[in-house]
Amino acid sequence: MESNSTRFGFLNAVGAKLKKMNDGVNLIIDNFNNEKLYMMDYVHILEQYKELGIGDIDEFCASYAFSMHIGRPYDSPESREAMYLELRDYLNSLKAKGEIK
Repeated sequence: MESNSTRFGFLNAVGAKLKKMNDGVNLIIDNFNNEKLYMMDYVHILEQYKELGIGDIDEFCASYAFSMHIGRPYDSPESREAMYLELRDYLNSLKAKGEIK
């Protein structure tokens, strides 16, 4: 199954509210890039992707980010979104290199 490159997102709003929220999220994501509250085990991620999500990077990343945040002290929509974007970029770069399907 091929990805249609439609992003999943945990933050939903419309119009001006969306822009204001996205600006805030981008600031938070920039901060997460420098100081993340979560850790990512890329070996485990690749194993899980090959077992569970092969072919649909967007859906896998959204599910993985959601499941890794539930019940954790750092759980927030912003943190989920940051993990989702980081994971999606990582897997898409591997796909572009031909390392995964």
